[in-house]
Amino acid sequence: MCIACILLGAVAEATAFRIAKFDEIDFCSQSIGAVLASMATLALVGQTKPPDNVLDTGLISGIAILGVGGCFAFA
Repeated sequence: MCIACILLGAVAEATAFRIAKFDEIDFCSQSIGAVLASMATLALVGQTKPPDNVLDTGLISGIAILGVGGCFAFA
């Protein structure tokens, strides 16, 4: 699944997001995100329900990272 997400990011960078050119930095960031999400998923495999603090921390981190990305995008 991780490889599929990385390949989907490469296709998106080469087609939909190629307004200027293929952005290697953006592709690298997407790939790192896919690997981190896969690692988090594998850490929780086998557990019936992840602890609530894992979900809360993930949500707060995701919102913070989205905000920082938005600041860089509009700067």
